Parts: sequence; C-alpha cells; structure tokens
Amino acid sequence: MKDDVLKRRLREALGHTWCDQNETVLASLIWFLEQLVLWNRAYALTTLTCETDMVDRHVMDSLSVLPMFSASSVFDVGSGAGFPGIPLALFDCSRRYILVESNGKKVRFLNHVVSHLRLDHVEVRNARIESLPPCDDSADVDLVCRALAPLPQAALLCRKWIDAGSKLWWMGGRRNQAAVVCSIAGLRIAEVHEIQLPGIDAQRHLVCVESEAPLNGVH
Repeated sequence: MKDDVLKRRLREALGHTWCDQNETVLASLIWFLEQLVLWNRAYALTTLTCETDMVDRHVMDSLSVLPMFSASSVFDVGSGAGFPGIPLALFDCSRRYILVESNGKKVRFLNHVVSHLRLDHVEVRNARIESLPPCDDSADVDLVCRALAPLPQAALLCRKWIDAGSKLWWMGGRRNQAAVVCSIAGLRIAEVHEIQLPGIDAQRHLVCVESEAPLNGVH
C-alpha cells in the first residue's frame, strides 16, 4: 500500500516533465527512497524523513537539470545522499555519472545503491572535487552541485575543472549570487534558468558557470 501511494505521487510529479514513467525505473526510484529513509535513521543522510516529501524537494529538483547537460559525463559534486546524481542516472543511461562525495557514511550508502541497482554507468568517488585533477576531456564534462555551497564558493571549489573547459551547473534558490561569480576573474555566467517545481512554492534557479578562456580553448 505504501509503495502504491509513493508510485502515484511519483507519477503525478513526473507528469509535469518529459521523463518516461518506466515501471522498472519507478521501482528503482521507490527502492532508493525507501533505503534512504532506512539509512537516514542511523546516519542522518538528509533532513527529510518522508519519501513523499523527498519526491518534491529532492527527486523533482534533481531532474530539473537534466535537459541542460550536453557533455557525455556528469560529475555530481558533493553528491551527499545521491541528489541529484541517482535520480539523474536512473532516468538517463546515455551518460556516465560520477558521484563525488567525501563523507564516508554517505559514500557507503551511495555504493550500496549503485551496486544493488546495477547502475553500471555510475561511479562513486570518495574525494573532494578540488583534490581531483581535471580529465583530459574536461570539455566533455558537466559538473553539477546541489546544496553544496553558495555559488561563489562552489565555483571556486570547481575552478580547476572550469578552467579546463567543464561547465558548472549550480542548483540553488537565490539568483543574485550570480553577480558575485561574475566578479571572480576569469569566470562568467553563461546561463541562468528559473525552475518551477510541481508542488513547491519556492524560488529555484540553475546557474551555469564557465571559463572566459578555458585552457583547451573550447567555449
């Protein structure tokens, strides 16, 4: 009965998006949320404790960034309990997703989820983004961060990757932080999108940060 209620809520929320309501994907997403609630009792992985609240505030928020990606690999910077990385990976098998997280308890949870759901296109890295050297193909990498840090700090943490050609997609509430990033030498705001989430009366924005002169010369 509980699964049926959660599935109805997911279907209702996903009805506002382009996402395919595949039964296998929905079952995997429900399992993920139930596991999160279970692990949350011991490890405090998220402040939300109800699966239906997570649908609106975590899952739908996470999926809002998916249409923006153009790269073949996405690094979820400070993945935490798997948002936005896990919902994105469940609905998108066309890209590699790398979940970057430094907290050991959260890393164990992420590995548990990835292993159980057999997400072969997902990798968990126990690290901080600033400690990871940019890839040779960094121009084909999108970075995304959600609830990691205010936009200026997040941009500085990801600076090496942005300078190497990656785009940073920052998910947050306040748009006016973009002006601060514009004052950081060598970085610029490429795009700003206002996101309206079903069932949520709150300001949400996606801000894309890129280098004014990436090392590989790609814009």
